[in-house]
Amino acid sequence: MLKQTAIAILLALGMIMPPAAFSKAADTSVAQPTTVPGQLVLGTAVKLLFNETIKTGKIKKGDPIHFVVMEDVKDPQGNILIKSQTPAVGTITRSTKARAFGKPGKLVFEFTATTAADGQTVLLRGKEEQRGKHRSLTAHGGNVTLEPGATYTAFVASPVKVAVNSSGSTSGNNAP
Repeated sequence: MLKQTAIAILLALGMIMPPAAFSKAADTSVAQPTTVPGQLVLGTAVKLLFNETIKTGKIKKGDPIHFVVMEDVKDPQGNILIKSQTPAVGTITRSTKARAFGKPGKLVFEFTATTAADGQTVLLRGKEEQRGKHRSLTAHGGNVTLEPGATYTAFVASPVKVAVNSSGSTSGNNAP
């Protein structure tokens, strides 16, 4: 009786397999990953174009910065999940101006969000750090200035199911 109880407990916990698991009828196929139309998966790259001018010492921690999506982001079926030219935002996490004794300025920002083709918010992740020029001890260090045209890559921070209609295109608008 004790032996039967122990076997039942091990079976329930999945620590041993029942004899049927070893039969020729057992399924030995490998599960194939599925691609769901309209699924924006974690880690998807989003190419961004910086479209303003900022300078350390003039911008502060917490300030938003603006980008636009450079190219359409599509699923494997070709559905557009994030349209090119969609606005994207980031946040300044550190901005220090250049100081005496050659100490350079420093700018750190994180990518925050953009908008899916159906209007949903898509959270982004990624961080960039820029340093100004380090100069001699008798000169002021260099500030960081970012000009329009710089390109960056952010990544989707959490999965988003974008609405796709039966013809394969996305529905909704492109709200910022």
